[in-house]
Amino acid sequence: MMLQKKLRHVTRGISQVAPLALIAALAPIATLAAPIEVEFQPPEVTREMVCVHDRPDTEVIAAWKAWDGAALPDLPAEQLRRQLRVLRTHDPVGHFDTIETASRLLQASDPGYSETDHILDRIELLVDAGRFGTIAEEGLVARLEAGKLTSSPRAQFVVAELLLDGRAIERDVARGQELMISSAFASHTGALLHLAELTADGTQVPGWDVAPELAVILAFGSLVGQVDGQICDRMNRIAGEYRRGDLVAENVALSERWFQLSADLGDYNAAWQVAQIQSEQQAVEKNPERLLTYLEQAAAAGLTYAKNELGRIYETGAIVPRDLDRARALYAETATRDDRDGMIRLVQLLETLPVPTEADRAEQERYLQVLADSTEPPAWVLVKLGQMALDTRGRWAGEPAAEGYFRRALDIEHAHEFASMRLAVIEMRQVTGYQQFREITSRLQEAAEVHGSSGPMADLQSAFMCRSPRAPQVDLATYWREQEALSGNLTVGLEEEQLRAAVADPESEMLARIQAQALTGRTSSLALLLAMLEGSALDADPELLQALARGAQTGVGVQRARLRMRLDSEAGADSETLALLRQAVEDREIGAQEELLKLLLADGLDDAEREEAENLATDLAGQGNGRAMRILVDLAGGGEDATRSVFDSHAGIIEANGDFEALILALPYLEETARQQDYLGRARVAMVCAASHAVEMARATATLGRADEARQWLDVALAGSQGHDWERVLIADAMLEIADQPENPDQTDIRERAFALYEQGRAEGGRVATMRLMSHHRSGTLPEPLGEAELAELYVDLVEVANLDYLPNALGWLTEEGPEIQGRIGDRVDVVALYTEAAEAGDAQAQFDLASLLRRDPDGTPDLDRYAELLEQAASQGHDEAMLLLSEAYALGLGVEASVETSRGWLLKAAAAGNQSAARTARLLDGTEMN
Repeated sequence: MMLQKKLRHVTRGISQVAPLALIAALAPIATLAAPIEVEFQPPEVTREMVCVHDRPDTEVIAAWKAWDGAALPDLPAEQLRRQLRVLRTHDPVGHFDTIETASRLLQASDPGYSETDHILDRIELLVDAGRFGTIAEEGLVARLEAGKLTSSPRAQFVVAELLLDGRAIERDVARGQELMISSAFASHTGALLHLAELTADGTQVPGWDVAPELAVILAFGSLVGQVDGQICDRMNRIAGEYRRGDLVAENVALSERWFQLSADLGDYNAAWQVAQIQSEQQAVEKNPERLLTYLEQAAAAGLTYAKNELGRIYETGAIVPRDLDRARALYAETATRDDRDGMIRLVQLLETLPVPTEADRAEQERYLQVLADSTEPPAWVLVKLGQMALDTRGRWAGEPAAEGYFRRALDIEHAHEFASMRLAVIEMRQVTGYQQFREITSRLQEAAEVHGSSGPMADLQSAFMCRSPRAPQVDLATYWREQEALSGNLTVGLEEEQLRAAVADPESEMLARIQAQALTGRTSSLALLLAMLEGSALDADPELLQALARGAQTGVGVQRARLRMRLDSEAGADSETLALLRQAVEDREIGAQEELLKLLLADGLDDAEREEAENLATDLAGQGNGRAMRILVDLAGGGEDATRSVFDSHAGIIEANGDFEALILALPYLEETARQQDYLGRARVAMVCAASHAVEMARATATLGRADEARQWLDVALAGSQGHDWERVLIADAMLEIADQPENPDQTDIRERAFALYEQGRAEGGRVATMRLMSHHRSGTLPEPLGEAELAELYVDLVEVANLDYLPNALGWLTEEGPEIQGRIGDRVDVVALYTEAAEAGDAQAQFDLASLLRRDPDGTPDLDRYAELLEQAASQGHDEAMLLLSEAYALGLGVEASVETSRGWLLKAAAAGNQSAARTARLLDGTEMN
C-alpha cells in the first residue's frame, strides 16, 4: 500500500508521463537495456531561498583540519552531519579519525542522534575507507539487526548492500534482496535505484515486479519530497544522475533544469553546475546571460573555482567587456585562500601586463614561490622563478639561485625544454674538459629529441661551433643547424620576393607553416603573420600573438620593424619604422631600445635625436649592455680615458649582468687571472657564434697573452663566417693584429693566413678585401712587394669593384704611380670615363681630378669650358685646390670671362679653407697693395 500511495503522489507532478505510459510501467517488465530512458521534470515551486547554506566545501575541509577534537563546533546536528559527509566524500581515509571522533561526540551530546544513526554512519565511513574487517569485528550488523530493522529503510538498505557484497559479513543474496525490496517498498531512494539498475537489462528479482522506469520515478519523487532546507541536496542528486548518464539516460538539458531550480532555491553548488553546463560543449541551448548569472551566484558564495572561472571570463572578455582589474581581483581572492588554480591564473595574468610595476612583479614572485614550495610544484613555475632570479639580480649574480630552480624543474619534468637550455648555459661557462661538455650537450640533445623544437637544436649548434673545448666542431654544428632548419623559422630562409608574396597573400600555402611557428613564440614569424593580418580577413587575434612573444629574444614590434626594413630598403630610419620601434620601447619589448638606438645612429643625429640616443644608451648601459657602453664612449669623444671612465662607472653592473660586449670591454681592466678566466667563460656562453664575436674573443685572449686560445678563436671565426667579404676582412685584420703581438710565437703563419683571406676575397670580387690589399701596398706592409704587372692587376681589380665614394681615392693613387703602371692600366681601364662617372655623381675630388685631366689633354686641345665648369662644381663644395685653380682660371680667362675681382674672391676663399699656396699668394697681394 505504501508503494501505491507513493506512486499516486509522484505521478501528480509528472506532466511528461502519459497515463498510458504509467499503466505500461506497472505491467510485468520486459527485457530492457541500461541506461533507463525516463524524464523526470522538476516540479513547479516558488523560487525563493529555502536551502540550508553552508560554507564552500574547501572551507569546511580546512576548518575540520584545524579542529582540535575536544568539542564540536556550535552548529545544528544536521549541519554537522552534512559537513562530516563532505569530509567522508572528499577523503574518507585521511579524515577517518576526525569523522570518528566527531560522530562519537555527536552521539554523546545530541539525543536526536540515535544509536542506529551512529551505527549506520560508522558503517558507511568504514565501507568508504575500505575497512570491511572492522565492521565484522565490531558486530555492527548484528547490533542493527538486534533493533527494529524493519522500522528503518536506511538500515535495511545498508545491511542489504553488505549482504549482497559479502566483504564485511557472510554473503546472503536471498536475505539481501529481501531487505533491499523491503527498503524500496518503504520508498528508500537508494534501494529503488539499486533495483531499477539491477532489473534494467531484464533481470528478474523475486518479489519485485516494478518496471525500472517507474522505480526511477519513485526514487526521484522520494528525493523531491517536501520543500525544506535539504531539498537542494536531493535535487542535486537527481540532476547528477542525468548529468552522468549511468543509471538513467544522459540528458544534459534536463540536468541543467534541475540544477537551475536548486540554484534558484539557494544552492550555490548547483549554480556552479549550471555555469559549467553552459560553458561546456554539450547539447544545451547556450545562454551567456544565464551562465554569467549563475557563475556570479556561485562566486559570491565563495566557491574558489567559480571565482577563477569568472575571472577567466573577465580576463578574456568572452561574454562580457574585458576587465583585467576585475579578473585580477577575483584571482587574488582565491590565491589568498591558497587556491592553487587561483595562484596560477594570477601569476599568468601578471605575466601579460604590458608595463608591470615593482609591486606587480613582487606579487607574481610571491605566489610563484608559494607554488614552488607546494608538494608538487609545476616545472614551469620553477623555470619562471629561475628566470626571474636572472632578470632581477642579473645574469651572473642570479645564477646560483637560478641553477637551483632549473635543477628542481628537471627533477620534476625530465628533459624540460627551457630548464635544460637555461641550465646548460650556466654549466657550460664552467666547463673544464670535453667529457663535462658532452654531458651537458647530451641533456640538450634529449630535450631536442623529446620536444622536437628548435630552441635546444639552436643551442646545440652554437655549443659545437663556439662553446666546446674542441670548437669549432663543424660537422656536429652543421648537423644541428640542418635539424633546426627542418623545424625552424621559415621566415629566416625566405627571399624578399617570397616574403612579399606571403604578406600579400594570406591564403598562400606557407600560411599554415608560418602560423605554426608563430604559435611556438617565434617572433619573426609572428611579425610576418601580423603583417599578413593587416588589411585582410585572416582570423587571428593580434593580442594573443603579441602575448605569445613574451620572453622571446626580441618582441613582435622589433621584428615588424626589421621585416619592414628588409622588405623596403628605403624604409631605414623613416617615421613609420621609428614609430614601430618607439612603440616597442614603450611596450618594453626585449631588444627594442637597442634596435632603436642602432637605427638612430645609422643616419646621423640632430640635436633631438642625439638626446634620445644618449638617454637610450645610458639606460641600456645601466642594464649591462656593452654596445651601449661603447656608444657612450664615442659620445664622450672616444679614447682610453673615456673607455676607462665608462668601465669604472659600470663595473658593478658588468659584474652582475654584463653582456658579451660589456665583458670584452671590461677584460683589459681585470688584474687577477682568476677573474679574467671567469669573464672569458661568461663571454663564451654570452657570445653569438658568429665571426664578429669570435674575432673579439681572439683579440681579447691575445691581449691577455693566451696565444693558443686566440688561434682557436680565429678558427671559430673562420668556421662561423658566412662567406661575406666584410667577414673575411674582419678576420684577416684580427689575424694581423694578433700576429704583431710579441706573445704570439707563430707570427709568419698567421700573417700568411690573413693575406690569403684578402686574396680569396679579392678573387671573389670582394670590394673591402681588394681595398685592404691596396692599403697594405701603399703602406708597404704586404708580405712581398708587388711587381708592375701584379700591381697593375690590383689597380684594375680595385677600380672595377670600387664604389663611387671610394673611386676618386683609387684614381688619385693611380696618378701617384709611375708611367709604367699607368700605361699598363690605361690599356684596360678607361680612367676618364671612371672620373666622369664619379664627377657626375657629385664627388668633389673626382670633379677636381677630371678637370686636371682635361687641362692636360694629350691632344693639346683641352675643353676649357668643361674644365672651368668642373672646377666651379668642386669649389662650390669646399674643395680648396679647386678654389685656387678656379681663381687662376678667372685671372687668365681659362674657360670663363676674365675677372680680377672674381679671381681674388676665389683666392681668398681658398686661403680661408686652409690652402697654404692660396694663403701665401693672398699675403703677397696684400703686401703689394700696401707698397
